Amino acid sequence: MKSRVVLLAVVVVGGIATFVAAAQAEKTTSTTQDPVDKMLLDARRHTVDHDYSGVVVVRWIDTDGAPHSEQAIVAYHDGVMEINDNGRVVASTPDGLLLDGAAWSAAPSAALSGASGASKKYDVSRAAGRTVAGRSTTVLDARRRGDHVLVERYYIDNTTGLVLRRESYDGAGAPERSFEFSQVWASANGAGLPPMQPASTAPATGVHLVSGVEAPYHAPARAGVGFHLVGRWQHPSSVVQLSYGDGLLSASVFEQPGTLNWAALPSGGKQIAVRGNPGVAYSLPVGDALVWERGGMVYTCVGDAPRAELLSLAADVSRPGQDATYTRLARVVLAPFRW
Repeated sequence: MKSRVVLLAVVVVGGIATFVAAAQAEKTTSTTQDPVDKMLLDARRHTVDHDYSGVVVVRWIDTDGAPHSEQAIVAYHDGVMEINDNGRVVASTPDGLLLDGAAWSAAPSAALSGASGASKKYDVSRAAGRTVAGRSTTVLDARRRGDHVLVERYYIDNTTGLVLRRESYDGAGAPERSFEFSQVWASANGAGLPPMQPASTAPATGVHLVSGVEAPYHAPARAGVGFHLVGRWQHPSSVVQLSYGDGLLSASVFEQPGTLNWAALPSGGKQIAVRGNPGVAYSLPVGDALVWERGGMVYTCVGDAPRAELLSLAADVSRPGQDATYTRLARVVLAPFRW
């Protein structure tokens, strides 16, 4: 199923390529001197310095507390990551995703490049890590300032700098999802990934960067706890995508005029309220997803931040507007995970 393999690609992008995309954007532009930001920046840069391939296992816990897992083969070469899931191959390039040579609308990787500023929100420590995929690692712990709650943990290969394991925690410090190499090779063809069709065959997706948005869309420069706007994109069908980052985590908000078709929502979600407006939350391998309606606009928020932070961001981004259909983009994000 096309949407399923694309979602698994986004899962892996969330695991490795958050570092990859940020590193590609920052490789020659950042001069940060803050030790925390430099520590994260170095990890990102090392992730794109070497070719590699491997077997990845993603585990997560859904909103009912049930565990789930997915496995895929990945390969990285010269700025392009390929993910194979049950015979289908997705390529994640600096400009988006390609499936079997055809372009697919997804979160533009440039949205992940707002990587500086983590030191304003997190304390990051470094220590010797455990062995992952037979390799010795260094572990980076990112804890929220103030209450010192663990938010993210990265295991970095001591030889290549590759992120071999990433652990994400909820707002209370409980494990929520993880991404890990079970096997890894120091070449792009080590895992035997079948070749992609040339990217030149991919048609245009119709997604383009815009400098601003007009009513009824809303794109505040800052939202939630420490998140800042790093990009705005216009998608087909009147969908606007906003990308936010806090230096460590990221979130995308999709906005479309209309009313939410509640009957079209997949099962397995939890009822939520976004400043008094009803919605549904889903726990996915890529992060949490929130779907809600407010003032004639339908919103879908997908991010790897704890749910409480996504709710705060959602409340700041959404605002009243006016009344159509559950967005196609939201279906793509949620449909593969019907529990």
